[in-house]
Amino acid sequence: MNNSERIGILMFRYIRNELSKNERNELEAWRKQSPVNEKTFQEAIDPEVIRANLKLLEESRIRRLEQAPVTKTRSLVRRIVVGTLKIAATIIIVLCSYIGVVVYRFQTAHKHPARDNEDQLAAVINFSDLLSDPAFNRGFLEGFADLDIKEGRNGWLIGTIPDTSRQAKDVYYRLFTTEGNRLLLNFKDSTHIWLNSNATIKYPSWQLTDTIRIFLSGESYIHIPLASKHMYEVKISPPVDSTTPSAFKEAVADKISRSMYMFSNGGDFLLKANFGGDATTATLISGSLRIDSVAGKSVTPVNLEPGQQAKLDSGNLQILKAQHFTDSLSWKNP
Repeated sequence: MNNSERIGILMFRYIRNELSKNERNELEAWRKQSPVNEKTFQEAIDPEVIRANLKLLEESRIRRLEQAPVTKTRSLVRRIVVGTLKIAATIIIVLCSYIGVVVYRFQTAHKHPARDNEDQLAAVINFSDLLSDPAFNRGFLEGFADLDIKEGRNGWLIGTIPDTSRQAKDVYYRLFTTEGNRLLLNFKDSTHIWLNSNATIKYPSWQLTDTIRIFLSGESYIHIPLASKHMYEVKISPPVDSTTPSAFKEAVADKISRSMYMFSNGGDFLLKANFGGDATTATLISGSLRIDSVAGKSVTPVNLEPGQQAKLDSGNLQILKAQHFTDSLSWKNP
């Protein structure tokens, strides 16, 4: 197999979202070799170009059939059957290519610039247009995440997360809410997570492990029942939404300096970490919450007591007595 055939196979598998990590690296290296390679790649994955090429092939095939003399009924039937099969195959190829490109774009369009360990996303769901376009969001995106979304009261969206192992263990789903949208996620073990507007959650497809790792940004409220069979590992940090190189570096540094890793096997707590805003805070209302890492570094575990707040700003961690934390829950209980 020559190099051109190899690259062609990699691009086809890329469109179908079937590349392994090594294959993806191989394709990335080929793209970076020259602008011509990058242009060829972009044209190859463009769904409009794919559809246009398939249409030209089909039209050419039809013209050849129309020009060929029909001498036998049996030959005509055979052509009809073969033509039907080819059309069906063409439709399947176009559909698979389109879905592959759409999935890839959803995976990359909102991909967090600051990489976390589990970042093999199966679906990225934006609830900003959920009410205006429910057929697309609820049918296509929820189908990947196995979510059942319903409209609740006071502008809330309510999602039920199944106890599933349909995807691989390192597959995570990312959901994010924009201005005016709030989301309540109900887990099978009766854990509930409320997300305020402009918040993000990343949670695993697998819910059958002893420890469930959750990534959060923005403002959220978590309730983990004391009888839960899971230990929840929660990372809270501000998002990175800068695009210019200098601002991006500053935003990544801010994310790292204001990130906290916490563990809880039952309790209620309020988390907050906004981009370019105040310090990251974790307020324990009841139950237990243990802090094991701050600002990207492991620390001597800190166990919060109910009513205490951990405040992390520029790498400095303070344990304070929470003041008027009920006022901070006005968004959750309007």
